[in-house]
Amino acid sequence: MVLQKRQLVKNWKVNKEMKYQECISVSLVSSLTISCKATFSASVGEIFLPLTSESDGEKDQRFIRRRLYMMEYDKIMEDLICTGCKLCGFPMNMEERNVFGQIRVSLYCQKSSSRLHTLCLIYRKFMLYVWDESECIPLLVTNNCAEILFGNITAEQVYTCYRDEKIQSSNGRNSDDGTSTHAKASKGGESSDGTPSDQEVNQRLNNIKQGERTDFYKIWVILLKMLLRHESNSPLKFTVNVNSELSQENGRFELIGMTMPCV
Repeated sequence: MVLQKRQLVKNWKVNKEMKYQECISVSLVSSLTISCKATFSASVGEIFLPLTSESDGEKDQRFIRRRLYMMEYDKIMEDLICTGCKLCGFPMNMEERNVFGQIRVSLYCQKSSSRLHTLCLIYRKFMLYVWDESECIPLLVTNNCAEILFGNITAEQVYTCYRDEKIQSSNGRNSDDGTSTHAKASKGGESSDGTPSDQEVNQRLNNIKQGERTDFYKIWVILLKMLLRHESNSPLKFTVNVNSELSQENGRFELIGMTMPCV
């Protein structure tokens, strides 16, 4: 009897050390043809929500900067935040379509030793468009890097403050003590282009110093506006994983780190 040798199938992945590239321009990042890690400096241009359901409206509505001018803060929050895995950033939505070439629902978490998802409110995956004088490219941003991008404010903190404000508003507590709706809070407190004025920012900081409960939702909105001010922001330093097998629209450049250069 001849015993046939069976080939053992590994149920783990060996971490391979990726090559490291330091690029002096966005165009050099865009031209990379190998999978590697890359760092470069660029300015934030736009945030794009790659939603695919037919009820999401026109494609233009998925650009966050345009919607900020219309003060659609609550709708932006609802689009950016969903239930998902805190570790791998996968949204637990049965109706989620195959946006980034993945299956609709992942049964196992690739970043957990137990393979179990850690469910909570997370930031949905989105594309962050960054640019310099040479080119503009989209970066895929998952939950953990989205928290860094938004000043270490978690999706749970944003939603909790948003929910509490809605409850207070429904109870008739729409006053000038910081619990008013966003329309009243933003009226007279922003510049003509929809960005927060220095007076509004200083008022928020004073309220925090005086012991007022931190409203992460309003702070998150202010950070979002400040992040998307094209003309006023200095370049940030980004670190990305480059997957040469993917197109730019499907997550070729995945954000893994971001720092603010010292002036």
